[in-house]
Amino acid sequence: MSDHQMEKKPLTNLTLRQFVFKATEPLAVEVPEELTNLEEMEFFSCVNLDKLILPPHMLTIPSGLCWGCVMLTEVILPSCLRSIEDNAFKSCMRLKTINLPPTVTYLGSNSFNDCESLQKITLSSIKKIPTRAFCGCFSLKEVELPECLESIDESGFALCRALEKISIPDNVSSIGKMAFNECSSLTSISLPQNLQLFDVSALMRCSKLKRIFLHGKNEINFKVSYHVSQLLEETGITCTNIELINGDDLIFSCNEIPPSISSIGDSYYKECEFKTTSFVIPSTITSLGESAFCLCGNLKKIVIPSSITNLPDYCFAYCTDLVEIKIPTSVTSIGTRCFHDCISLKEIYVPDSVISIGESCFSNCTKLTSIRIPTNCIEKESLSQVFLGSKKLSSINGNSFDYTEECLCDEFIEEDDNDEIHAQGW
Repeated sequence: MSDHQMEKKPLTNLTLRQFVFKATEPLAVEVPEELTNLEEMEFFSCVNLDKLILPPHMLTIPSGLCWGCVMLTEVILPSCLRSIEDNAFKSCMRLKTINLPPTVTYLGSNSFNDCESLQKITLSSIKKIPTRAFCGCFSLKEVELPECLESIDESGFALCRALEKISIPDNVSSIGKMAFNECSSLTSISLPQNLQLFDVSALMRCSKLKRIFLHGKNEINFKVSYHVSQLLEETGITCTNIELINGDDLIFSCNEIPPSISSIGDSYYKECEFKTTSFVIPSTITSLGESAFCLCGNLKKIVIPSSITNLPDYCFAYCTDLVEIKIPTSVTSIGTRCFHDCISLKEIYVPDSVISIGESCFSNCTKLTSIRIPTNCIEKESLSQVFLGSKKLSSINGNSFDYTEECLCDEFIEEDDNDEIHAQGW
């Protein structure tokens, strides 16, 4: 709606919020010059605010200033503005353009999150793209990043589905988790030479990504997804730390995993229905992600290589067909609910190398009757939770055991003078 159709109202400090909030038709507001310090959430959910002119001497846009102003199409910022705080323009769904003056050096988290119509923005002096700053800006096609930019944080440009290409300045050393997640139109990206931290999920679900440029290097050591490694290798760059990630990389059988892969990421095989009943994890794999094999069907046997030292949270949870698993002596820790609800598992051997077992690790293993477990790897206070629901458990380290859920701690452990934890008969 054009300016001449909107009523322009200079307002006092006493009536500003009340007047704007009660508006029943599109409204243009020019904030009086004397109001240089607006309150946080000043125009929160003022759904009829269409245009906002901020006072010329205002230095900071406070948190949530225009959050949820779904009709806002235009904002005139003061030329001396220095910072835009958290959620300042979040969910301003009709805001198409905004001109940030070069004096702005700071953006807060979610500052333009869910600005679905925003098409272009120039960031002249910003040093950091904070968490979810432009997440959900579906229409964003152009972003000019300044040479002074140092980092792009988690989900900084996630879900920018119209973004086709972007060049990241060489001064950037860190690109965070899911920074460009689901930028589904992104075809090319130029990474900085000084990049030191690059989260493996930074380019997750960029389905049209065909080219990645990284000048001045022939090898990188930071972890990348298999898909990204293939694109980098096309430009002559060797990747030495490659992870399979869920929703992005092809699902490989155990015999198909390329030897260049060093880790299986979070939820990579989650909910897979395996054609074969046995899965031998290759010795080239050095780490497994959380829920890596969670909810896998038809999987009866898993062999873990000696290259693995940690079985993370929910790694094999809900593998209801699993009857056999071999844990090597290289493993030192087993995470929370790692084998939860493995209802076909009858026995398990936990080597002495394991010094830590998470809460509910073997909970609801309803057919588990026997377990061999180190005596010092379970905290007394969490012991009752480790086997919760595994009511058929009758043998621990060869000693008979009567499961009673209500008094599991009392019957399973006793304290000696050194306050060590023992099972009956250990």
